[in-house]
Amino acid sequence: MIGSILVYSIFTAACGLAQTIWQLGIFRFLLGLGMGGEWTSGAALVSETWPDKHRGKAVALMQSGWAIGYAAAAIVVAIVLPRFGWRAVFLIGILPALLTLWIRRGVEESEIWLRSRTAHPETQVSVREIFR
Repeated sequence: MIGSILVYSIFTAACGLAQTIWQLGIFRFLLGLGMGGEWTSGAALVSETWPDKHRGKAVALMQSGWAIGYAAAAIVVAIVLPRFGWRAVFLIGILPALLTLWIRRGVEESEIWLRSRTAHPETQVSVREIFR
């Protein structure tokens, strides 16, 4: 999970430093890979750690977080873009990514995930082994 956040953070900053439209497109694509990895692992973590009776609400709240992000991005664009340009908008985008990284440092793996790793050790294979 931390790897996904690092990918997202690095390529958010890279977008602000892009020199061509091709670089910007490639950096945005790579940023999306990091964000997608974090979004899916975060959803799994929420669904594994919340109590059964509140799990649906917790996952719904998490999944609606993108709307809050879009609203925050619109506010940042309205304030930053006219004064500092589009690059600054991407560079400011590093802040939420770093906040997420800081939060994730202290989040432990769920009990369900830990139990599944020890219950069937024969199913633990690396990605490299899958594609052999």
